[in-house]
Amino acid sequence: MLNHINAQNGARILATFVDCEATSLNGYCTEVGFAQVWQGLPPTGHTTKIDPVPDTDTLFIRSDSRLVCVEEWLDDYLKWDPAAEKMTGISRTMLLHSGYPANQVAIWLNDELAGLVVHSDARIFDSNWIDQVYGVAGMKRRFKIVQLERIAKRWDVNKSAFRGYCKGAFNTLHGSDKPHRAEADAVNWAKAFGQCWDEALLNRSLFAKLAGSLL
Repeated sequence: MLNHINAQNGARILATFVDCEATSLNGYCTEVGFAQVWQGLPPTGHTTKIDPVPDTDTLFIRSDSRLVCVEEWLDDYLKWDPAAEKMTGISRTMLLHSGYPANQVAIWLNDELAGLVVHSDARIFDSNWIDQVYGVAGMKRRFKIVQLERIAKRWDVNKSAFRGYCKGAFNTLHGSDKPHRAEADAVNWAKAFGQCWDEALLNRSLFAKLAGSLL
């Protein structure tokens, strides 16, 4: 299980985002990805990407993903939408060659996210798709999935600013010709939060200085 605080340098997770791709809106999960915003340098994983949040000094994004291969799902042609395959670029052949069995994906997610509150821009869909994986694996999900906007209340960041950054992230996701992939989508939400967090810290710092000058 991942230690959610890096004991070597005191870094901590500020927020975690999850995203899924699927065969269709009412179909099966084909990919799960996550992205975490760390304050300070996070621990590494053997396939994990770590990148700095743009325009910040101490925030980093740690992200990873897994393709999901359940052969019974691939045979259910009624739930395989060609438009979804075109949007994601994820084909049956790709899943058969590079996908992980459901139990391995479930174990990996629990190892990475156990005990965390995880944010999604489409909680109902993503929860359903992730729970499909756990159902096939016969395992219990050990993290909670909540709607994206809940994070503004949790960290007391400016809601309108956060919505603005999220709108920018949404436009980045849906205004691009690049395939929609779970990890990349989660990273976009993490960047939006990271920029909002940095702005919130700046505002708090200015407020503290102003308050100090009035004492």
